[in-house]
Amino acid sequence: MERKNTVLLTVIAVATLLVAVVGATFAYFTATNNGVDSSAGSSEVTTAKTAQVNLTSSTISGSNNVVWPGTMNYIGAKTTAEVKDSDGKPYSGTDTFTITYEVKAKITLNGEQEDGFDFPVKYRLYELENDISSDAGNKAVNCEDVVEDPQGTEIHYTQTCTESEELQAITEGNENLKSGQIVAKTKDTDITWERTIEASSVPKTKYYYLVVEYPDSSGVSQNSDQGKTIKAEIVSITAKSTVKKSA
Repeated sequence: MERKNTVLLTVIAVATLLVAVVGATFAYFTATNNGVDSSAGSSEVTTAKTAQVNLTSSTISGSNNVVWPGTMNYIGAKTTAEVKDSDGKPYSGTDTFTITYEVKAKITLNGEQEDGFDFPVKYRLYELENDISSDAGNKAVNCEDVVEDPQGTEIHYTQTCTESEELQAITEGNENLKSGQIVAKTKDTDITWERTIEASSVPKTKYYYLVVEYPDSSGVSQNSDQGKTIKAEIVSITAKSTVKKSA
């Protein structure tokens, strides 16, 4: 009896970061992170012969910074490719399987309101092969103490944040970075990124970090964005195809 090769994908609403922007007297703005949600589903693709290739995704911890002009936050997800024999035992063959899949993310500005922000928001979606989240005792984003700058009858609050050395090393034009700027008055931004991962007898994991930055406008009051929200999600990681490469 011929055995069929099955690619099983677990699709997860991987990570959600909801930031509410709260106004304060003379402050540019503050915000709170309301947590990370996840849910799961599955899909199945049938290919040819001999092994099961499993692609499983899950959330990893993100940052929880109060947001000021200049603040960065991030959310994380990981996906693991693993090959097993058709009977579920560890794969003993020498073939390599390349899975093509899509990472989908979404950033929603200003919640249920019609308009987005009055100032631009930047995003950077990174792919790494090591875990730099707080789950691994690391920090993908580091923020300094908030700076209070008295300006006449006002106090302007700003913050300086930097990405980890691993993220800074991935510059514009690198195939492991997808970045963009959300212009003023834009509510929803959908991000789709096609990626590949190779599975063999040794499992392979890739990590994704979506960094969202509310830039400091360098002295221009950003009070008009007080009371608004930023919702950032890595929505799903979905397999499209699998190709077997014989050793």
